Amino acid sequence: MSDEREQNSASTIEPTQDSFASRLAPVTSRYLASQTKQFSETQSLDKIDLRHMCDQVVDELHNLENEAAFDYLKVENDAIELSKQIDTSNGILDELENILLSFKDHLGNIKNEMTFLQEKSLNMNISLNNRRNLQKSLEKFIDSVLLEPQLIYDICNKNIDEHYVEHIRELNEKLEYIKNNKLEGYSTVKELEPELTKLKNKACQRVRAFIISQLERLKKPMTNIPIIQENELLRYSVFMEFLKNNYIQVFIEILNMYFELMGKIIFKKFKAYVQEVSKLCVDLYTKNDVLISENPQHMRNAVTVRAEGMVNDQRSIFSTMRRESILDDISDSYIIPHTAVQHNHKFLLESIFKSINKLLIDTVTSEYKFVTEFFTLKPDKSKQVFGKIFEETFDFLIEFFKSSFGNTNDIYSIMLISQVNAENQKIFESKGFVILDHYFAQISQFLWPHFDHLFAHQIQNLKNISIKSFKNIEKNYGMKPLLLRLTDFLLSFYKINRKSNENPMVRMRIVQLKNTIIDLLKKSAEEIPNKLESTTYYIMALDSLYTEFVINSNVVLEEDMRKVEKEELTPSIERMVDLSLLENFQSLVEFVKKYGGDKFKSNEQIEITMKDTPNQGEVNTNLIKTINAEFKEQWNRRVEAFKEKCKKLFGTGNTFKLLVTGMLNSLLAYYGFFFEYVKQNSPANVSTLIPLHNIMKEIQTHKKNVTQEA
Repeated sequence: MSDEREQNSASTIEPTQDSFASRLAPVTSRYLASQTKQFSETQSLDKIDLRHMCDQVVDELHNLENEAAFDYLKVENDAIELSKQIDTSNGILDELENILLSFKDHLGNIKNEMTFLQEKSLNMNISLNNRRNLQKSLEKFIDSVLLEPQLIYDICNKNIDEHYVEHIRELNEKLEYIKNNKLEGYSTVKELEPELTKLKNKACQRVRAFIISQLERLKKPMTNIPIIQENELLRYSVFMEFLKNNYIQVFIEILNMYFELMGKIIFKKFKAYVQEVSKLCVDLYTKNDVLISENPQHMRNAVTVRAEGMVNDQRSIFSTMRRESILDDISDSYIIPHTAVQHNHKFLLESIFKSINKLLIDTVTSEYKFVTEFFTLKPDKSKQVFGKIFEETFDFLIEFFKSSFGNTNDIYSIMLISQVNAENQKIFESKGFVILDHYFAQISQFLWPHFDHLFAHQIQNLKNISIKSFKNIEKNYGMKPLLLRLTDFLLSFYKINRKSNENPMVRMRIVQLKNTIIDLLKKSAEEIPNKLESTTYYIMALDSLYTEFVINSNVVLEEDMRKVEKEELTPSIERMVDLSLLENFQSLVEFVKKYGGDKFKSNEQIEITMKDTPNQGEVNTNLIKTINAEFKEQWNRRVEAFKEKCKKLFGTGNTFKLLVTGMLNSLLAYYGFFFEYVKQNSPANVSTLIPLHNIMKEIQTHKKNVTQEA
C-alpha cells in the first residue's frame, strides 16, 4: 500500500517537477546536489525526495540550535564582563565629550581675544605711524622755518666762498618750502617774518654786490672768459636762483647787465679778430679774369698769389687747385692771426669765412650753455633773451661779409662759402639751436645774387666773343691751353657742387655753362672749310672736355656728359671715320657707294645678289683692277698713317680707340662688298684680289694692337 502511495504521490508530483526544478535558484540546486551526493551537476534535480530532505534540514537546524545554546552558555560570563566594560567606556567617552566641548568654547574665546588684540595692534600701529609722520613733518617744518643763529651770522658776516654758497642754498630751500606749502599765514611763520625779511635783504645785498664784482672781472683785457665762466661763475649759480625766486628785479638787473657787458666784449672780440684775419685774405681773380678775352693781359696762364688750402696743379687759373678740400672737415681749427703773420700765411675768402663762422658757432654754443646754467633759465626762455648778447656782433659780421662777397671776383669762393654756410647751419640745428637761423639766412641771401652775377659775367663773355676773335685767341694762346681753361671752369663747378649736397640752382647753371661751351666749339669748328679738318677739330675739343671728366677720379661722370658723348662725340667720330675713308680709299668708297647704293652700310656686311648688281657687260674691269692694285699697295700703310695721326691728335685714350677700330670696321665692310661684287660679276679677277679672310685676319691684328696701346 505504501508503495502504491509513493507511486501515486510520485505520479501526482511528477508532472510538476519540471516546473519546480526550473524555479530553483542555481545556488539552491547546487546545495541540494552537494547534500544528496548522489547527483552530478549534469543530472536533473527532479528525482530528489523533498520530504526526506526537509527532515534532514530540520535535524540540522536542531543541532545548530543546541550548539549555539551551548556556545552561549560557555561565554556567558565573558559577555557580562564585556557589557560592563562597554558601560565603563561609554562613561569615559561621555566625560571626554564634555571636556572637548568645554575646550572648544575656550578656543572660541581665545580666537575672539586674538582678533581683538590684532585690531588693537593695527590701530596702535596706524597711530604710531601717524605720530612718526607728524614728528617728521614737525621736524622738517622746524628745520625749514627755524632760522638758526649760526646761519644768520654766516650769511651776514662770513666771506663769500663755497661755504657761503651752501648757506644761500639752505636759505633758498627754507624760503621755497614756505612758499610751496603756503605757510605764510601761519602764526609761527609770521613771528619769523621780520627776521626772515632782514636776512633775505642782507643776502640779496651781498649776493648782488658779489655777482657784479665778478662780472667786472670779465672786462679786464686778456681775460679767459670761458675759464672764468666754467670754473668760477657757475659755482655761484645758486645765487642767481635765489635772486630769481625772491628778488626778480635784481635778477633782471644782473641779467641785463651781463647781456650788455658780454655783448660789448664779444663784439669787440669779433671786430678785432675780423680786422686781423681780413688782412690775411687774398683774392685770386680780378674782374678781368674771364674765360676768353681778346686782351692778352686778361688771359693769365697762372695766378700770381698763393694761399693756404690751394695746390698748384699745373693747370689753368680756373682749376680749383683742390680748394674744395675745405669741405672735407667743417670743424677744422680757426685761423690764429699772429701765428699766420709769423709764417707769412695767406688765406682765401672761404677760409676766412670758415674760421670766423667756427669762432662764432663755438662762442654762441659756449655762451648759450653758460647762460642757461648760470641764470637757471629754461631753453625756451633762454632763446628769447639770448639773442641780445650777439645782436651787435651779428649785424657787424653780416655787413662785413656782405661787403666781402660783393668785392670778390672769385666765384669758387662764393660757391664754397655757400656750402660751408649750409653745413654749419645743419650742424648747429642738429644740436637743437635756432639762434643763428637768421644769421645763416642772411649770409645765404647775400651769396646767391653775387654768384649769379659772376656766373652771368662768364656766360656773357662766351656768348659775346666772335668766332673770328676766338680763332685769333686760339691761334695766339694755343688750342689745348684754351680748351683747358674752359674744361677746368666747368669741371670745377662739378667738383664743388658734388662735394656736398647738390644745389639744384647751381646744377642748372652747370648745364647752361656746358651747353654754351659746346655751342662755341661747334661754331668754331664750322668755320673750318675742310669737312675732315672741321670734324677733327670738333672731336679734339670734345675729347679734351670729355676725357678730363673721365680721368678725374673725384667726379662721377655726369648724365649730361654722357649725353655729350652720345649726341656729339660719337656721331662726330663716325663722321670723321667716313671722311677719312673717303680721303684714303676714295676709289673703293665711291665704287661701293655707286654699286651698293642705299643698301650698303659701312658698319655691317650685306649680301650681294644678282638682282642688286648690274649686268655682266656693264662691269668696268679696268676700274676693278685699278682699285685692287691701289688697295693692295697702300691699305696697310694708310691704316698705319691714320692710326699715327689719331695717336698724335688724341693720345691713346678712348677716342683714339673708337676712331681706329671704327676705321678698320668700315674698311672691312667696304672691302667685303667689293670682294663679293667682283666674285659674282667678274670671276676672272677674283684671283688677283687679296683673299677676304686675309684682310679680316690683318684687321683683327690691327685691332688687337690698338687695344693694347689704348
